[in-house]
Amino acid sequence: MEKQALRLITDNKLLKLRLEETGIEIIVAYGGKYDRLYLVVPGKYCSCPSFYFNTLSGRGKSGCVHLKACELAGQNIPENVVKWDYFKNKIFPMLFKGLIS
Repeated sequence: MEKQALRLITDNKLLKLRLEETGIEIIVAYGGKYDRLYLVVPGKYCSCPSFYFNTLSGRGKSGCVHLKACELAGQNIPENVVKWDYFKNKIFPMLFKGLIS
């Protein structure tokens, strides 16, 4: 899992997004084909299917590759500032797709 997590970091698939007009910051991770985003709360939660099936369903694993990438990146997660309209029209649909995948 550590190798995959490092790959997420080097491929810039782990990002901190700051919504310009609101000051809200979220951490997201792209899915494998860049077609969906997963919401990540470092050390606690990820909206990816792996976290759900392996952690929340009680299979005994304590996380997913996205949480591991957050742990390894620490404070060095690249930050992007985005406008609310861009978030609403482009990013939110990808986050929603990640939630229902």
